[in-house]
Amino acid sequence: MKHHKVMHRIKQVIQQVFRFSIVGVIAFIIDYCCLLFSAEVLNINYLASAAIAFSVAALSNYFLSKKWVFFYKKKLNKVFEIMVFIALSIVGLLLNQLFMWIFTDKLFIDYRISKIFAVVIVMVWNFFSRKRFLENPKQK
Repeated sequence: MKHHKVMHRIKQVIQQVFRFSIVGVIAFIIDYCCLLFSAEVLNINYLASAAIAFSVAALSNYFLSKKWVFFYKKKLNKVFEIMVFIALSIVGLLLNQLFMWIFTDKLFIDYRISKIFAVVIVMVWNFFSRKRFLENPKQK
């Protein structure tokens, strides 16, 4: 019986990672397009553009993740849930900015490539932090 529960949980996590990846690709497209538009068309500094783009993508990621990826804790009130999400997103934004700056200004990698590296790192943070702090341990 224990083996069955473990296998069921593994299957749930694999399905969740798959769904998170799809949501992540959608958020990445939004993020990257906003970054390019802000930096190339509006001529805003790449770090400011990255912050704007990250924020827009984080909102879309929140709504998509809430509907399709994570079963958020029912006992959290909505205001607290949003505050936790914002706090986790701020850490993600700081990580994004740090790695964008390191890759671009210190390692001299084009900001458009740096963004891809930063997204991969922040994606790992997003998945595990949201799973830990927002998800209901008793999934549907």
